[in-house]
Amino acid sequence: MTTPRQKHLEEDLATMADLLISKGPLPTRHVRSVAPAIVRKWLIDGNLNLLAKELSVTFELPTSDTSQVFSALQSAPHIKFFMAGGIPIGGVPIRWIYASSQPYSGEPDFPFDAPLTRLSPGKFLNTKRVFFEGQAFSTEQILLFVANKYGGVHFDEQRDKPWQEPLERAANYMTFGNPNNETEQRFIELGEPGGPCMFIVPNEKGNLWSCLEIELLCAAQSLLNVHCNGQRLIITGEG
Repeated sequence: MTTPRQKHLEEDLATMADLLISKGPLPTRHVRSVAPAIVRKWLIDGNLNLLAKELSVTFELPTSDTSQVFSALQSAPHIKFFMAGGIPIGGVPIRWIYASSQPYSGEPDFPFDAPLTRLSPGKFLNTKRVFFEGQAFSTEQILLFVANKYGGVHFDEQRDKPWQEPLERAANYMTFGNPNNETEQRFIELGEPGGPCMFIVPNEKGNLWSCLEIELLCAAQSLLNVHCNGQRLIITGEG
């Protein structure tokens, strides 16, 4: 017999599949109004764990193992910014984006070995995803910030945790999209060298995504691909 919480999860996953899987550019309003609330409900608020106990099953979320990358970042002072990413935006894969003060040598500045793994909800939330000015930020911090400070669940302008202001600076430092309807894919610096950057994605006309919103979409993708006792829960037609 399907429990109310189980039915609720199935409906939420179906909603995300309907609104967040698209061959064309995603409307930003869909992402900002739907994804934070659903992802927070099941991961941050612990409803996926509660459902696991109700059904006596194990849920796991597919994601990249970023532990080696973040270990290397601790001894790479020339790296100012890094984000794991892992989804396409406007047909362009956004994955392993970093900013370095050193000239590009033709090879990555640090190891990019991040094999795909499946994690319990708790371990998934603890996974580090964004690095900025020497500080690493977890999936849980990113999701909480997007849901509570960006207006995804409610809008709160206060920054009362010590990690919130640097995380907001990271969000403003690296953005993606095409607010000015450009035709060429490129990175541009928005101010002085070493300052905020934008990755122009031509197909994202009128859209602008922060790195935190990209990470939100990555978390939503992981939830859509959640596994129950080793088997994928729903089939969406995506990887």
